[in-house]
Amino acid sequence: GKGGVLIRGYVKNVIKGKHIMLILKKIKAFILKFWGKFFKKQLRCCMVGDSITWAYEGEYLRKKMIDLGCTYTFVGKYLDVCGYHHHGFGGATSKEVLECAQKGEIVAADVYTIWVGTNDWGAEVRSAAMVVHNVLETCACLLKSYPNAQIYILLLLYRTGDLAKQTAALAINQEWAWAYPFVGHKNIHLIDMPNLLPSGGKVWKKYLLEDGVHPNALGYNEIAYTLVQELP
Repeated sequence: GKGGVLIRGYVKNVIKGKHIMLILKKIKAFILKFWGKFFKKQLRCCMVGDSITWAYEGEYLRKKMIDLGCTYTFVGKYLDVCGYHHHGFGGATSKEVLECAQKGEIVAADVYTIWVGTNDWGAEVRSAAMVVHNVLETCACLLKSYPNAQIYILLLLYRTGDLAKQTAALAINQEWAWAYPFVGHKNIHLIDMPNLLPSGGKVWKKYLLEDGVHPNALGYNEIAYTLVQELP
């Protein structure tokens, strides 16, 4: 009847609208890539951290960022399955990342992201303050070698499962909230990942793999979008 025709017409227009938005996003990404390649300086980005930086669906994080219009040249010691470099390794603690920086193993870049702390609670360090200290020391090492670099520290994601580790992640984020105002360095920035993600990160379970720690493909879609918005 007439009502059915109206409903079908509405659905058709919604679908058409989604297709138009998708086409516009692809055009925007193409223009950004073209502009970045020919007119804008290509910034080198090194993503430093633990398995959240690269493992499982994280192998596609940098590719997702590129598809959203990111123009970075990704650099680092390791390579993901899409051929983009990074400096993420499984089980990394903040102390191990600091040691990499002290040994000069983290390559030169214009932009760094540091996403670490998830594994510290299972290691010898059980102090949120020590995690913050290690990350800031890592920043100091990088800035000593590359004084013009911009460093973005990412707060930890909410997780499910082990209650002690959930509490630890929250404690580390709270420590950053207290400590960051005292950092006072124009090249060191903080990105509040949990609160920038959908539902403030609190309804995050559907974005995680069964292990309750690593994001799934949907989760990395949101992470990539957030990083493209927040990074220079």
